[in-house]
Parts: sequence; C-alpha cells; structure tokens
Amino acid sequence: MASIEKGQLLDLSEADLHFCSSHGATCGGWDHDTALGQVQSRGVIPDSAFPYMNAFANPPVSGPDHLWIPHCVGVAGRDAIATKISSHGTLASATERKNYLTNTGPCSAAFAVFDDFFSYSSGVYHHVTGGLAGYHCVEVIGYSEAEGCWICKNSWGTGWGDGGYFKIAYGECEIDTIHFATAQGVTLPAPAHGWSGWEGLGGVITSKPDAVSWGANRIDVVARGTDSACWHKWWDGSAWRGWESLGGGIQGGP
Repeated sequence: MASIEKGQLLDLSEADLHFCSSHGATCGGWDHDTALGQVQSRGVIPDSAFPYMNAFANPPVSGPDHLWIPHCVGVAGRDAIATKISSHGTLASATERKNYLTNTGPCSAAFAVFDDFFSYSSGVYHHVTGGLAGYHCVEVIGYSEAEGCWICKNSWGTGWGDGGYFKIAYGECEIDTIHFATAQGVTLPAPAHGWSGWEGLGGVITSKPDAVSWGANRIDVVARGTDSACWHKWWDGSAWRGWESLGGGIQGGP
C-alpha cells in the first residue's frame, strides 16, 4: 500500500512489530489484523533501525537447554522514524475481497500450511499429502476466476515457488475461513532536515556558489561561470536540473 499510495517501496522491521508491540516477545505467531492495529497505533520502524536478528543478540537464556529468547530492543527516537497507517479492517466475503483487490490494493491472508506446500513450484495449489505444519500469513495480490484461485506473494524469497509467488484454490487450507486483513492511509516519517552532501553539481565555476531554498523540495544554486555569466542549477524535489545560464557578465560572486 505504501507503493500504491506513496510511490515508495519500504523495508520495515518485522522485529519491531513482532517483539516490541502489545504482542510481546514471543516466537509464536499472531493475528494479522491485530498486527495491523499495532501499525496504526504505534507504527513500525525501518528494518535498518532494528534488523530481525538483533532481537536475538546477547539474549537471556532459559531452561536446561539454554534457549535463545528473542527480546525487544528499544530504538531511541522511534516515533520520528515510524511508518503508520490510518485504518485497517477485515474482509469476510469473497465478493468483498475481490472488489478490494480490484479497486484498492493487496490484502493479508492466513491459511493452514501442510507439508506438501513447501514443495510447491507452479500451478494452483491444492493440499494432497502431508500433515499440518502450522499457519502462515501471506499477501494476496489478485485472483483468477478462470483458475478459481487467489494469487499470492509469499515471504520465503524468490527461490521458493513460482519466483516467490503462488496460486491457491478458493477455499483451500482454510484461506477463505480466516478473514482477509487490509490496511490503508500510509503515513511516512517526516524527512530529515538539514544539509547533506557534498554532491557534485558538475560544471566549472569561478566563484563560491550561493544556495537558497524558497519552498518545499526546492533548492537553487547560483554561481559565476568561467564565461563570467551567472549560472543556475536547481533541485526540483526529485532531481537536479541545469546548469542554466542566466547571462550577464558579473565580476564577483552572485
């Protein structure tokens, strides 16, 4: 939804959501709609601020087997870097789900995983053999009425399944029994303020450049060129433009 609403692909911290929310530090899974409720109320920080394995760094031990217990790692100033959503909900009926996928975006779905799902490679998945391995949450990105299935993106990497994706038949493995979950209204952290760089702007100048920002996402840089003309380069919020000659025959800095 961040990609659809904001044009950005985000890499957010599973560890922050999983271990630091009201769910608490546990290896067990939890309900996807409740998890999205935590994204709405407290947000989730970038993965770079709290990688998953950091939850297992120097953990306390417990029991005779000295189990590695994951734990929450507090991140200073997390609220300033957290991404949030303004709403979340569930979709119970197949019609609601298809309409949402067609008109809005992807959904989260949970289903029962059996042993034969691990060896899926292509086509529409139907459970045939093997015992129950547990439950799993995936992203539903579409559906096919012709094939009678949901089209999903898994989180096991591109080496699994059909390049990381799979199709699962309607009603298979409880996928239509458990409600789909949705999230909308992505709010990104405010961009950091202050100067950064230096970034090469190109060109040959003979005076110290001056820069001014007169609006959001706008920076103008002017300098005297080797031809004594005033040259202009600007940042428009997405890329540098110029240099553009403003003409003239100035003798000092602009």
